[in-house]
Amino acid sequence: MASSNPFREYFDATQAHKGLTEREKMFIGLAVTMSRGCEP
Repeated sequence: MASSNPFREYFDATQAHKGLTEREKMFIGLAVTMSRGCEP
């Protein structure tokens, strides 16, 4: 059974968004990565 991962879902949705620059996507990816490090 696969557990849902809200960080990954948000990251994937953000990367698919056409209105963001590559730099904005990079910063969002960094924030997601940092948040994942705080998960229990």
